[in-house]
Amino acid sequence: MTIDGSTLPSELLVIPQPLIGFCGLDIARQSAHKSIWDAFSGTLQRKPADRERDRAAVQYKLLPPNYEFPVAKPKRVSYEWYHPKGILKRNWMLKHLHVLPSVVVLFQDIEWNDSQWTEKQVQCAAIVQALKNALQERNTRLCLVLLQKSAPLPPGEDMLASERAASLTTACGITSKMLFILPHTEHLMGYTLRLESAFLDMAQSYYALMSKRIRTHRDQLSAAHTTLKIRHQFKLGFVAEMRQDFTTAQKHYFQAYANLDEIRINDGNCMEIKTIAGFLNYKMCRLMFKLKTPRDSINQFIVHIEKYKSRVGFKDLAFEHHAWLSTQHSVFAELFCEAIKNGLPALQIQHPGIYYQKAAEYVIKRREAAQQASLELLSSNLNTSDASSGQTQSNLYTEFFGIRAVKTGDPVAEQQVNVQLCELERNYNHSSAIIALLSQAMAQFKIYKCLRFRKKLAIDMAEEYLLSGDHAKALTLYSLMLPDYREEKWSTIFSDVLLKTLRCALLSASVADYIACSIEALSLRHHGEQKERVLLLENLWQVFQSVPPMPQAQLTPEIQALWNNALTSVKSPIQIDLDKVRDVLELCATFQQVQLNNNEVLQLHLIVRVLTDVPLRIRSFHVLLADANSPQNSYKLEALKYLCFPNLLQLRQQQSPEQSEQLELKTYEKNMRLEPGCYYQLLCSTEAHQFNENTQLRIVRLEAHMGTDQIGALLTCSANYTRQPFRHHTRCRDLDDNVTINPICYIAPTFHLSTQTNLGHVMNDAPATTMMVNEYYPVVTTISNPYNVYLQNVGVHISVPVELRNSGKWSALFTKLCFRIASNSNRN
Repeated sequence: MTIDGSTLPSELLVIPQPLIGFCGLDIARQSAHKSIWDAFSGTLQRKPADRERDRAAVQYKLLPPNYEFPVAKPKRVSYEWYHPKGILKRNWMLKHLHVLPSVVVLFQDIEWNDSQWTEKQVQCAAIVQALKNALQERNTRLCLVLLQKSAPLPPGEDMLASERAASLTTACGITSKMLFILPHTEHLMGYTLRLESAFLDMAQSYYALMSKRIRTHRDQLSAAHTTLKIRHQFKLGFVAEMRQDFTTAQKHYFQAYANLDEIRINDGNCMEIKTIAGFLNYKMCRLMFKLKTPRDSINQFIVHIEKYKSRVGFKDLAFEHHAWLSTQHSVFAELFCEAIKNGLPALQIQHPGIYYQKAAEYVIKRREAAQQASLELLSSNLNTSDASSGQTQSNLYTEFFGIRAVKTGDPVAEQQVNVQLCELERNYNHSSAIIALLSQAMAQFKIYKCLRFRKKLAIDMAEEYLLSGDHAKALTLYSLMLPDYREEKWSTIFSDVLLKTLRCALLSASVADYIACSIEALSLRHHGEQKERVLLLENLWQVFQSVPPMPQAQLTPEIQALWNNALTSVKSPIQIDLDKVRDVLELCATFQQVQLNNNEVLQLHLIVRVLTDVPLRIRSFHVLLADANSPQNSYKLEALKYLCFPNLLQLRQQQSPEQSEQLELKTYEKNMRLEPGCYYQLLCSTEAHQFNENTQLRIVRLEAHMGTDQIGALLTCSANYTRQPFRHHTRCRDLDDNVTINPICYIAPTFHLSTQTNLGHVMNDAPATTMMVNEYYPVVTTISNPYNVYLQNVGVHISVPVELRNSGKWSALFTKLCFRIASNSNRN
């Protein structure tokens, strides 16, 4: 048994249905009885649509032999001096739902022409009389069903059946309307449905008489019997639900809820009033959803919570109040979900996820109140806790809902019960309840496209996992939410999430996540002091050196063992994308020249700046180049030389030719210390002839290796320089205003044209022709371009000895020759 405020009883949550009991069926040994039971209970194979259409809302129960029915209480003549101990008994709903049937059906295997008819009639009459004795002073209906192998003849044709039926009803003391025939033939289901309808009519008359009897008791009450008025109104509503009269049931529940206002609430009866109010509110909201009035149901729940949320009761047991509020929200959310499944539309501003989330919040408050109560009660009542340790949880409650088994007015007894409740509350797993509610809320917020609030719930769930000690699941949730908050630039929220992710990575010994979070936490965007970043950097380098972070005294032996195992199996290097993890290290690369010849030296400048306020040690820098036309052809260059500038202005001045010669390049050493705020210009150079001619080299990616040979982090970023969205008003603060960024370099081809000259029309075997003085002779020169590019501005120079030149003729010939070559070269 749990605290009444923490959960609703199962008998309240189900839809009340008439209970019909079956006697005389031996389903274990007789297959015919088993098929009959399956036909009534609905387990017989039929189409689902047919089952819902032709079956009534009835609950069947197989009664064993010698079943003990509840004994009827003596009838009370007057309520004048009767003062009940509570509003509603715990066993009343259970009794009418599962114990006391409205109709008892006795099944007997008797044929009309049975040779042992007399003996079986006597035996049947004895069983019926025993059932009557067991149901003495009960209004339960009793009927007899004869199981026969053949279908009955039409009425009036079988005289033997008529005579023996009359004899049987007389012997059993029942009327003919209480006797039924069930032939076990191939049409069993049709006979079953007809019998079910008859049983339901008998059950309806039973519950109608039960309602009449309750009204008779209610009319005898006076104004002082408010508790009994509430009890009788609840019973009337419950019986009306049994009869499927939901409108009448709603009226009775509403009247009972209104009668609660007549009772003055104090610390002693507060829990009972809230418990019964929760029962009635649940019933009313459920019926309103069923009767297609969802707005009234939501308004009723809001009014209900506003009325009782300030009724705390005993201050020492405030966790009971928060448990009650959490239960109210969670069960209403379940009702809301059920209504949505039945066709009710919901909105972003009104859906079940809101109530699941509120339920989780109240469980958090319940845990806080329980912790405070434990500190106050358990610490100051060490002697009373020993006296109460012998009590069990069931001994804390009476037979009435919401009432504890404590003598009223006895402070010592009340204190002992309070201490016992605190001890029980300490054993309750609050985190699992919170996680379950948040999970349900997240699913609803996802359905209704409330994605930002869903992220918030995921963070809350991760915190619960962290508190409960499940660090791996907490790390998973935090890691999933980090990119979203990073992209949306919620600096305060992101800083909090990042530090909690770092803590989860530490406690779960996740080396990769710890390194990534530590590097990102060095950014100045995250709130914290410089000494905290220094400590982060020291722990980071301990991990790089295969040593668990933090002093060993601050790590438990279990966590230290996890770290030792993780450090031996970590896969290095750990990839970190600087395009996402910003504000730690700024990298920018540019070619020194836009175009180079094949025989020149390719030089590339990598500009690095540490954006945090602590120095970083970077093992090496690399630049990845690729052919723009063939991206699969990549080249990696390492930065070997560097220059350091205290500010951007000096870096810009160094770009001029006269200044660059005055500075001497330094050799870049491994794990060199890069100071914050300084600009480092690293030089990457290589021979251009190792690249294909007529190609465009493009800077693809920049890499910075941080760590040691055992464990390291590879910081990578794309080479695409992104302009800042907000520009500074001075040129000395934006990098692209001071440095020319050339992301592409063209390797120009060096052309070698093949030429062939033919002096005259010379045959293969003929001797060379002799040229006479002042004689014109044709010279044919063929120039071919083997490359796949067009050549422009091609010039051909012919050298003629001075003594052989004829000023007029040679100049005309040369002009004609150059013109032809220039025009042909454009085509070639």
